[in-house]
Amino acid sequence: MEKPNTVELTCATVVNRIPDVMNSKAGYVPTNEMDELKYRVKPLNEYVK
Repeated sequence: MEKPNTVELTCATVVNRIPDVMNSKAGYVPTNEMDELKYRVKPLNEYVK
């Protein structure tokens, strides 16, 4: 990408991480212990356990 839309990409990354954060263990969890970031195609509430 020559000129990526940084704001939009950052926002999409944060929003796609919400289910991962909600499903993670309590306390401090570094990102290297989280699953790989995936593009979500269903509503986000369907990814929360």
